Amino acid sequence: MCEDYRAGASVDLEHQREDRKEGSRIGCEMFAMWGTQGLIPKYDAVKEWQEICEKEVKGEGVDCGHYIPEEKPEELLKKITALKTACLKAGNVSPESPVQEPKSELATSSEIALHGPWT
Repeated sequence: MCEDYRAGASVDLEHQREDRKEGSRIGCEMFAMWGTQGLIPKYDAVKEWQEICEKEVKGEGVDCGHYIPEEKPEELLKKITALKTACLKAGNVSPESPVQEPKSELATSSEIALHGPWT
């Protein structure tokens, strides 16, 4: 986890700046979630993501801090399950790409997993 934060402040940031200079864009639809008690509410998160995505971006805040999987795992799982159901109905994801249920009521982020393509 700490390496991810270090990379986000160094090499990832450099790569993202290069991608923007080159005009690289994310090619799939996207749904973003963020904690409303963190820094993200100061920005229009959907607008920020839309600037680098080719297709539609949707999103919503969750009443928690920075790390949703640890603070609101049940809410996150419900949202992912609803999104997968919508994608299945639209034919955008394979039924073989299951959302795994957490092993306990006190799920950790590593127990909430989504596998497979979403678009």
